[in-house]
Amino acid sequence: MLVAMSRVIIALVLVLCCALTASAVNFQRTIVAISKYTDWGQNIFLRGGHGDESIRIRHEVKTQYPQGFFDQTSEGDLYLGWGGAEETQGRYNRNTVAQGTPMMHTTNDHSFDHTNSSLLGLVGESLWLADLYMDCDQTDNGWFDFKGYMVDLRPGFNSEGWEHYIGETTCNVDGDDVDVPNTGNHHAKCGYFNLGIWNNGQCWAKKLDYQTMLFRSAWSES
Repeated sequence: MLVAMSRVIIALVLVLCCALTASAVNFQRTIVAISKYTDWGQNIFLRGGHGDESIRIRHEVKTQYPQGFFDQTSEGDLYLGWGGAEETQGRYNRNTVAQGTPMMHTTNDHSFDHTNSSLLGLVGESLWLADLYMDCDQTDNGWFDFKGYMVDLRPGFNSEGWEHYIGETTCNVDGDDVDVPNTGNHHAKCGYFNLGIWNNGQCWAKKLDYQTMLFRSAWSES
């Protein structure tokens, strides 16, 4: 009897371990970048998903500013979706509510106090980045849609909000143009570095060669 119970327990443990391993494998490092010039106090959030469905994500990046906008609003952000803040998501200075998945500002303009370095060698004058682990099983064969949502924290300024309609019908994937459905959004691939331009239908996706590398200090928040 004890032997039989032990075998059952071992079998259950093996099933659980296999399930956890399979789940972990589905998460691939995915980077989404939006090119847009912004002023100090303007912040961009990422919104998106597979159709109307949200996609599980994990934040691994921590900037050098634990009390900064990105670190505070990425806390408890568990899904990429089309709505605003999640119930578990942190607030900036305890009162500014997140409006999606926060992005980090990166630049090669050395007039900033903090110039971000890109391990990919793809740095622009003003890029907003979301560097995530994403559950690729919740995408459409790797594809998902996204848009930027900008908020303005400067007193007296109105937030721009959503990007406009994005007329995107092709995406350059690893150098080849691939047809994509015109959904009014940007397109991106799980496990890739994805680049879009604010209110523009151009699309680039480049396969990441190191999806599981440690990248906690890959970026700094300018």
